[in-house]
Amino acid sequence: NLDDDVVLSQIHCLTEDAEGRKIPFELINESPLASLPRLLRRLRGENIPISQINLIMRADWFLAGEAHLKESLSIAWEMGARILMASMGFEAFDDTLLRNFNKGYTLQTNIEAIRRMRQLKETFPETWRYTNREGAIHGYIHPTPWDTKKTQENTQKVFAIYGLANDILPRYSTPLIIHHASSL
Repeated sequence: NLDDDVVLSQIHCLTEDAEGRKIPFELINESPLASLPRLLRRLRGENIPISQINLIMRADWFLAGEAHLKESLSIAWEMGARILMASMGFEAFDDTLLRNFNKGYTLQTNIEAIRRMRQLKETFPETWRYTNREGAIHGYIHPTPWDTKKTQENTQKVFAIYGLANDILPRYSTPLIIHHASSL
């Protein structure tokens, strides 16, 4: 994690939009939620107006940090700012595929994260953004080397049951990329 002062100095250097607010920026952090309320309080205390913070994270870290996110959404609302879950790394909606990706969690984790994102939208409609219509591009990897008729049927069933096309699924999936740091 970067020191708060370093992050604040970077935010100070951002361009301002037509309303005088700092342009949207992305917090690149494996688990940004624990430190987000503190950062927002500092921004508010130093009277630095921001428009939007974009987050990228895993579903399990989202669930673990939900209380911090709720606090952050309250602070952001007071500041007239938004928080966008720009990309949640769901990657797959089938337990076999998630296991093969070595995600470390199950389909139920992804479903619970989606359920909670939708609930947050009801509680913080002006402040919380997470949908594909609001600019989010959530991680969904397809095709994969492990696709079978069964995994495809399971995935399509989850899409239908939970209405993922309405707010979660990206317009285009991402093909599997094996990164040099990947455990695949």
